[in-house]
Order: sequence, then C-alpha cells, then structure tokens
Amino acid sequence: MSIDKYQVQRQFNRSASQYDELAMMQRQIVDTLMAELPKSLSAGIIDSSVDYGIAGNNDRENSGRLAICDAGCGTGYALMQLSNIYRSANLTGLDIAPAMLQAAEQRLKADENRAPRVDLLQGDIESLPFSPDSLNLCFSSSAIQWCDTAVAAKQMYAALKPSGSVLISSFLSGTLQSWRQLWGKNDQRFLTLDEFGRAISDSGLVLDRLWTESFVQSFDTFHGALKSVRNLGAGNASAARPKGLMSRARFNDIRAQADAIIQRNGAIELSYQVVYAKAFKPKGFKTGVSKAGVSKSSAFKLRSANE
Repeated sequence: MSIDKYQVQRQFNRSASQYDELAMMQRQIVDTLMAELPKSLSAGIIDSSVDYGIAGNNDRENSGRLAICDAGCGTGYALMQLSNIYRSANLTGLDIAPAMLQAAEQRLKADENRAPRVDLLQGDIESLPFSPDSLNLCFSSSAIQWCDTAVAAKQMYAALKPSGSVLISSFLSGTLQSWRQLWGKNDQRFLTLDEFGRAISDSGLVLDRLWTESFVQSFDTFHGALKSVRNLGAGNASAARPKGLMSRARFNDIRAQADAIIQRNGAIELSYQVVYAKAFKPKGFKTGVSKAGVSKSSAFKLRSANE
C-alpha cells in the first residue's frame, strides 16, 4: 500500500495539540515496549527481567556512549522515559510532523530529570538521518504503520551498530476494520502478522520475539469515536484514498448508522490489533551506506538542515 506522507504529516500536525488527551492506548503500548528494554545495549542482549526504573542502575549511570533514536517520537512520551533512563546517552527524537516535535519539546523542557541534550529531528523513518552502524537502540512505537515497513526496517538495520537492538510496535490488519467499513474506506491496508514479521526478518534484523495484543475502545456517542480517530491521527493516509470533501448527506448517513449501532449495543467499538517486535543486528554485520536529509533541532531549537 502506498502511503501519502503529506497526509500523514497533515493528520498529526492537526492532532498534536490534543493528542495526549486521548492517547491512553498509545501510552500503554509504549509502556509494554519499555518493559522490554535490552539489559545490555552494547551487547545486544534482550532481557525483559531488568528494571530500568530503579535509580542507580549501572546501565543508567554509565550509558554515555549510547546512541538512541525514538523513530516516530510524536509528543515525546517514550522519548522522555528514554531520556530519564539513559541520562548520559545521545538521544534523538524523529518525527514527520513539526507540531508533534513542538509538543515533544515542551514535554522535555518541563522534565528536570531528562538527559541534558536531546536532538529533535523532522524526518521520515524511511530515510533515517544517521550514519551507518551508529545506533545502539532504535525505538519506534505506533509509527511505522505509516511507512513502508520493509523500507523502515532496512533503514533501522543500516543505522544500528552490530549487536544493536530495535523495539517496535505497529498496527496490524484488522485495526479499525468495522469503523472503516462504516465509512466505506477499505483502501488502507495494514500488514498481517506474517507480512510484518517477514519485513523485519528480510531487513537483516534477527527477531528475538514477535507478539500481538488487541485493544478495544468503546464510545457511547458517534462524536466521541470520531474525535478519538481524528485526534490520534488514525485517519486514512492511503495514496489511493478518495480526494475531496464528503457530502453532508453521506456524513449524516454514516452518523445515523453509528447511532443505530450505539442504540442497539450501548456503544460503538474501535478495535486495534497491535504487534510488538524485539530484534537485533547480528554481530559482524556492518552497513555500507545510509540516507539523510532532514530538518534538525539541537537543544530543542528547530532549524533547517542547511543552517
């Protein structure tokens, strides 16, 4: 499926100011990934038994040489946690939407425990702005479904140091299926679990674990469900989507159908199918080239790449 990146950027720019109010599910997904942080990033060992929330942990205090990216950082919820865990690391938050980066900037500025320096970059996960073999960890939660997953995985592989780790979550086929059918929007297709796993493995990354989780959100009004989808940036970003505004008559018909469902069932449900992946780049494998070309923010000052 071809993704309209301008539409993705537009959706998330529009939702940035209210995103955190409705992003409980996204925060739960991030927390699940955080529980899987590797015990030793330098060795690429993935061990979910380590509690990185304990102050004074050796990895926390001796992480000065670590390079970590939150790819698709959004409003900075995960980036803030990573900056608290790895206070001396070189941290980068990358997102396609400038408004999301501005929200992340405000979150980080308000956090006294964060790492003293965090770079915020406007860019695309399909073209990561890092030198080959430069990252210890690439973290990406609820983002690469807006990319070509195979291309994004190859970019992560290229940027990782040998034995570097990735932690990824994404949405799978079946996400918002009933909602999209209600709107007659079936042109945006998320990957199946097999397709997702194959895209990760084909990149050269070695999968350590792949698992899924389902979320169901219930709303007692059509407006509540619509606001949730819109404000979480989960609209239709397919390049093949119909262009132009929907007629008022069509919108009223959809609302009437939704209201009938609510009257019959007491609520209308939005379902999300989530996949999690832990993987690493094998030792002894190095990368030749990497892409670049983004806007960069150093110490939270947004500037163009040419400045």
